[in-house]
Amino acid sequence: MIYLGIAAISFVVLVPLTAARILMRRFLRRYDMDKYSFSLRVEDMQGKYAPRIVHFKSGGNTLCGYIFGEDAKKGLIIFCHGLFGGAAEYFAFARHFVDEGYAVFMFDNTGCNESGGRSIIGSLQGLRDLRRAMRYLKENECELFSRKKALIGHSWGGFTAAAYRNTDELSCVISLAGFDRPVPAMYDFLIGYYGRAMKLLFPYVYLFTLLQYGSAFRTSSVAQINKTDLPYLIIQGTNDKIIHVDGSSIYNQRSRIKNPNVRFVLRSDPLHNKHNTIYRDADATRYMEERYRAMRKASAIINPHEREAARKKVFLETDRFRINKLDSEFAGLVDDMLDKFIG
Repeated sequence: MIYLGIAAISFVVLVPLTAARILMRRFLRRYDMDKYSFSLRVEDMQGKYAPRIVHFKSGGNTLCGYIFGEDAKKGLIIFCHGLFGGAAEYFAFARHFVDEGYAVFMFDNTGCNESGGRSIIGSLQGLRDLRRAMRYLKENECELFSRKKALIGHSWGGFTAAAYRNTDELSCVISLAGFDRPVPAMYDFLIGYYGRAMKLLFPYVYLFTLLQYGSAFRTSSVAQINKTDLPYLIIQGTNDKIIHVDGSSIYNQRSRIKNPNVRFVLRSDPLHNKHNTIYRDADATRYMEERYRAMRKASAIINPHEREAARKKVFLETDRFRINKLDSEFAGLVDDMLDKFIG
């Protein structure tokens, strides 16, 4: 009977916990930009947009940072990227902010693009990396760090920006499709990527995260927002399939937010209401969808040589500046806040 009990416990707890651990390790694996990604690259950032590349440590890994427009006269924007991406996926933001007269600091998180690390590690690694990035700026980029600063992030970066504790260093925060707490967000992510069967593993993902981070797994961006009167802008899309408007999003927790200086914007237009379109121009969204269809068709070719040639052709035919153009209404919302607090 004892052995049967041990076997039952193993089946009910250890087996699904191990499955959750394997799943999370796979889910949080290292991200490197696909060579045919439609994102911009460093080589696309020429002239006044060319970054100065810097490096700093986070844990045992060396992270890569990008400083844009450091001769600009206005404040400094620190930008935090989303999961399964890196700074380059948001270089269109850097171009826009440089045009508006701001300096911009972006960096690749642990396990992403040009930064070291065998994996992303976990949902709270973005916060750890941001703290190291801010320390780097304070100790090595004194003139930049002395400016008024805005913290902006999208998705995982939206959580990171909103949950950052050293708000005395900042003048405002903008969170795009950000989430409140990591575990519910991981639930949204897993459902979005692997389907509703992930509901069965959710208690074990919860336990895995607890074992990984201890009490820190309760980190809440909403709780941090309520500890300060710093201005925040929270932007969310109604048809976000990754961070659900009625699920893990910060927007869904707006009734709990007591900070009087928080503004909420819900984007509902079909061309601007998804996870990666709340900030994208309408023409860019239509063009992106057409280009992704072409790339999926090319990627479905069975012959590897023909497939490679077809994917390369789609990539070379794609205008990546057009596909990454920011929506003017969205940019206006962000620019108004930046001009008010760090302009």
